[in-house]
Amino acid sequence: MVVLFFRRAPSPRPLSTAVNRETMRLLTSGTLLAVQLAACAAAPTTISREAFGHDPAPDPACRRNEYPDKYVVLLTAWEQMNKNVAVVAEAAAYARESGRTFVEPVYCRSRVRPPFDGPEVVGAAFARALAVDPNYFKCDEDKAALSASRDVRTMCGAAPTITAAAFRARLAAAGPALRDDFAVLRPKDTKHSLRRGAASVSDRAVIYVWDMHRHVPIRDIATGACVRRPCYGMTFGPATHLAAAVARVAEAARPYTCLNWRSEAVSLQWLGYCAGPRRNKRRGAPRLTG
Repeated sequence: MVVLFFRRAPSPRPLSTAVNRETMRLLTSGTLLAVQLAACAAAPTTISREAFGHDPAPDPACRRNEYPDKYVVLLTAWEQMNKNVAVVAEAAAYARESGRTFVEPVYCRSRVRPPFDGPEVVGAAFARALAVDPNYFKCDEDKAALSASRDVRTMCGAAPTITAAAFRARLAAAGPALRDDFAVLRPKDTKHSLRRGAASVSDRAVIYVWDMHRHVPIRDIATGACVRRPCYGMTFGPATHLAAAVARVAEAARPYTCLNWRSEAVSLQWLGYCAGPRRNKRRGAPRLTG
């Protein structure tokens, strides 16, 4: 991109392309009359929806006709889904800002896992660059897409998003031109933000993100950030089909109530304290078992 600055002089003269300091001086001194932006680089390459071989959208509500042929892939993230949706939101927001397609994350028991069966599936260069235990790619059950349990419509409405299966198909079809044009970002790279960590590799076709930590504070997560209220402009409430299924089961189970809460590392001495107030608020639930 070329930025041309013109003064009030009768014969405007273009400034140097190294204009950071001069830009600020002109903006603060009031001598800047006009800024003309000319895109010298070619527009980002896009790929049609049909080129993936099947509908790539994780939800029909955000189906698109074209997708940028540059990608952000979240391989792993710290913590379980109730907290790591904040990482998903940040990764999707970066994809939106950088003109990339976001690949819907897949999970194994509430943990983000790579969308491949092993590093060698992508290629030797990827396996060497990642250099991790192949067991990270495995799961003792079928990996589940984020959309299986969370409503992803605000995510894929904000950022072009494809399924993991569509991304694998694209890698296979494109060959080395796409497969080997990648960068892997690790926790030290994304410590402050994904945007900052990816700045030096923005020219790569695929940015893989490994073990990223969330940047949304725990106090915000505890009060509903990313689930009941937006983070990075997105919310990840329960998937509509899942909520409907739970409502049907609850109606069929009356007068009993099924209560589920997170009990990670919670002492049994607090079990009654957690369950009691909820039991007392529910009519028609004379007995609570756990």
